[in-house]
Amino acid sequence: MQGLARLVVPILMLLFGGCAVTGNPPAPAPEMPRAFAEPAGSDAAVPAADWWGAFGSPELSSLIAAAEAANPDLAIAAERVRQAEAQVRIADATLFPVLDLRAGTSRFKTRVDGGKWETRDASSVTLGASYEIDLWGRNASGARSAEADLRASRFDEETVRLTLVAGVAEAYFQVLSLRGRLAVARENLDIAQRVLKVVDSRVRNGAASALDLARQQGGAYDTGRSSAA
Repeated sequence: MQGLARLVVPILMLLFGGCAVTGNPPAPAPEMPRAFAEPAGSDAAVPAADWWGAFGSPELSSLIAAAEAANPDLAIAAERVRQAEAQVRIADATLFPVLDLRAGTSRFKTRVDGGKWETRDASSVTLGASYEIDLWGRNASGARSAEADLRASRFDEETVRLTLVAGVAEAYFQVLSLRGRLAVARENLDIAQRVLKVVDSRVRNGAASALDLARQQGGAYDTGRSSAA
């Protein structure tokens, strides 16, 4: 009887202990997408090839044209594009049969009846063809690699051109800003000088004091310093 009690008590404790456990069941794992796709950028974000033409400034256009013609980095990038184009043509040529056309003419002398020598011409034309079977895809991979290098070279050229043009345009706009500030400063100086003449005339006529003249002279001096700066 005591052995049966010893066996039943642990079973009851396990049952009551299991019933006492409360809580929310674990949340199911989130379903992950099979692939991630990034939306392609809008074509509107790509600047036009001659975006500076929208400003309608012949001076800016001439400056950019001169910079493109004289910049060594841009010339190097353009040469690399031409080299990549030549490599593409060479790589693509391995995918097609190679034709070999040869033509030649020879002249020789033969002895005819009577012991005389006769000059004769002989012409020949030969055409041969050869083709390498791209069993392991080496030629096709080389052609794709050459095309990728060409795209990269063109991208580098456009990057160099865009950087150059943006630098020229930024410097030009800074010059325009300085020109505008200089024009405003000169106009202010001209106004201050005209007012100074008026005050000087009033002082001579007793309508203003010497203090008014000194103040105006100081203002004109400060305006002149600003214009020089």
